[in-house]
Amino acid sequence: MKTLRALAILRHFSSAVRAKRLGAMSFLCIALLPNTSQIVVQNDRVLEIRKISTAAPSQLEVIGVWPYGLCEASAIDTTRNIALIGNGETLQVLDISSPSATSQIGEVRIEGSAQDIVLTGNYACLVTRNYFLIVDLTDPENPRETASVFFPGQHFRSVRLSANGAYLASEQGLFIYDVSNPYQPVFQAHYTHDNIDIFDVAVWGKYALCLGQFWKPPERQELIYCLEIVDISFPAAPVLVGTFDLGKDYVLREIEVSAAGNAYVCQSTERREAGRLLIIDISTDPVNPSEIGRYLKADKGLEGIALSGRYAYLLES
Repeated sequence: MKTLRALAILRHFSSAVRAKRLGAMSFLCIALLPNTSQIVVQNDRVLEIRKISTAAPSQLEVIGVWPYGLCEASAIDTTRNIALIGNGETLQVLDISSPSATSQIGEVRIEGSAQDIVLTGNYACLVTRNYFLIVDLTDPENPRETASVFFPGQHFRSVRLSANGAYLASEQGLFIYDVSNPYQPVFQAHYTHDNIDIFDVAVWGKYALCLGQFWKPPERQELIYCLEIVDISFPAAPVLVGTFDLGKDYVLREIEVSAAGNAYVCQSTERREAGRLLIIDISTDPVNPSEIGRYLKADKGLEGIALSGRYAYLLES
């Protein structure tokens, strides 16, 4: 679980060439509620729902609190006003329709602690360290597991969805599953390149953006950090089309991608005494992605990011 202290709010522009820090607060994890002016964050062991001021985005008013559990991963269903949180080996369902009276309405046991959770319709796809799981949320008060895929010796870090595909980032590469049948996910491909260890993945159109590291061949004595652009037009046959070198000074943390096709890469130094956010243009030429902006933090690492409109919300160490 991430141990973080602050949330920085940045303004980012369509050209993505500038970033301005607007404020900072103390949080551990973050989830934006799409199409709303609300944000879900965790402070220590307390899940908070805060309202974002359109006039002053750095002002986040607390409008709801859930003071129970670890919230190791989270996902939000804004249509039904429910939040999913991973709490140990349990997936809990919270009713957030009235933020000031947030309550737990359901839970289901899972194999391991949730590393990441995403939603698709009435189903949640999630990864623990060794498992890929699908949970039916048709009845939020009685969630039930519909599929469980075990990967012995594996270490999953995140999962993303696109159309009927689930993309699982792991220390052994990218695993792709067809989840059109939530009761029987079908393995489609395992993408790897130079034994790449993928920390996080984002999906933009027909591309999977893989944030990873590998030992440089042939000597394999130098660790390389990179962003790989993988064509997933045919999920059963992913193809590497472009690479962006992220250097050696900052380790990898998280990636998000905007609708315009700009990748936002969070990094920190090994001891988290400094961090940077790189903004990389994927849309112009996926074969040759290029840096178009950066934000540097001199005294803290950057651990995670969420995008909302013109603003980026960054987790600082």
